[in-house]
Amino acid sequence: MPRRPSPAPRSPAPHRIAPACFSNAGLYAGLTAGPPAGLREKSENWTDYPWSERHLQCVWFDPAYRPAALTTATGEPVTVEEPGMWNQEAGPDFVNATLRIGGPAGRVLKGDVEVHVRPADWRRHGHEADPRYRNVVAHVTYFPGPLPDGLLPPGAVALALREGLARNRGFAFDLIDVASYPWPVRAVTPPCAALFRGMTPEELAGFLDSAGERRMQLKAARMLATAEERDREQMLYEEILSALGYKHNRMPFRLLARRVPVQTLRQYAKGDTLRAYALLAGVSGLLPDRPNAAWDEETRRFIRKVWDAWWKLQEQWGDHALSRKEWRLAGVRPVNHPLRRLMAAAVLASDRTSLSAKLISFVDPEHDRFLERLTKAFAETPADAYWSHRLGLMAKRRETPVALIGEERATAIVVNVAIPFLAAEGHLGPAHQALLRALPPEHDNSLIRTTARLLLGRDHNPALYRGALRQQGLIQLFQDFCLLDRSRCQTCPLPAAIRES
Repeated sequence: MPRRPSPAPRSPAPHRIAPACFSNAGLYAGLTAGPPAGLREKSENWTDYPWSERHLQCVWFDPAYRPAALTTATGEPVTVEEPGMWNQEAGPDFVNATLRIGGPAGRVLKGDVEVHVRPADWRRHGHEADPRYRNVVAHVTYFPGPLPDGLLPPGAVALALREGLARNRGFAFDLIDVASYPWPVRAVTPPCAALFRGMTPEELAGFLDSAGERRMQLKAARMLATAEERDREQMLYEEILSALGYKHNRMPFRLLARRVPVQTLRQYAKGDTLRAYALLAGVSGLLPDRPNAAWDEETRRFIRKVWDAWWKLQEQWGDHALSRKEWRLAGVRPVNHPLRRLMAAAVLASDRTSLSAKLISFVDPEHDRFLERLTKAFAETPADAYWSHRLGLMAKRRETPVALIGEERATAIVVNVAIPFLAAEGHLGPAHQALLRALPPEHDNSLIRTTARLLLGRDHNPALYRGALRQQGLIQLFQDFCLLDRSRCQTCPLPAAIRES
């Protein structure tokens, strides 16, 4: 490994999330089987894994996420030759899987796979008495742990994902787009849609607000759990870089943030943005290794300066650089190109003021002023002499500066990183309740549109979810109910929960 400076002392453990900030979240939380309102109740240990079972199903299904080196609970190596077909009906999560146990000459298991968070979930869900699970050959869980003999079908193996995922330093559960994986075709008119149509606009708005607060509350809780596991500044740095990666390059940006920790970056850069950029660009694997004949003179001078800083570090860091194939470059808008976004990361991370201190400095009882200053701080990240006038190394220089981050991406960072972080730190109390409803909308996406059309009908008024909080509410509804339902709405618990609320 590169010789890195000694790590800075760990930040104090973050404060409890201020309940008043999410006082409306409980209205929605009561509809789900999610974690308790006391976000740090250790008796349930839910913060050890504050994600859904769906995330684990995606990990098992997708070889890009599934650990290559897996072992059974008894230590035998496991090769996943076929993870199975994603079951859209009741029963095991995957059917017709093929696993090889014990190496190339080992035994082959063919059958079904059931995925849970904890080993005890097998018994808690009553699978040992359910004939649909008799053909299960593998019980896959996040946490390791034994089950009493005889609970699993004869010959079935148990294997855990936690250690394998921990070895992948570029992996994070929030990188998984769970909506892109198979989910069942719904009924033409879901039963809940009629209930939503029967609500007044005020009732529906309140319901979406509550679901949105719940989603923001969960984001804050996940940050809290990560900050307690690792350094607070590093957690925040990883979240911001992941957001800079947009949807296609979030994983390599997060991996880069872990390979070049924020304290290391600051200690090397000493406030010099170009030095910070050189280290990030070099380890990203995207820094050109030779001049291009099509470059203009300014581009040649800029890359030369970057290389003047990088070549001194190449021996120390070169072996740990990412591969270009880890980046998604085709189809990426020039303004979002990773080499350009890395300058924004360098500017933010090399500042002598910590990321957390900067965010906290914007807290203001006047939520309009607070949001304006916070969004502006990201959208107007200090200009860089080169990238603020370029959209690419081959592009012509623009006379009018182009923001390194811009308002659209800045809004996404504020909604998904800054506000949950400040809530987790206890800086958003009763005075900021209105702040959540004032959050500006993010760029519309297909998941929000699809969920709104599914639950609210084709002729719904989009003004109902024009704010970010209600957009987050639609996403939470989708993930809590639509995504997990295998019955084509026939046994979905949402309608009954709405009637009882």
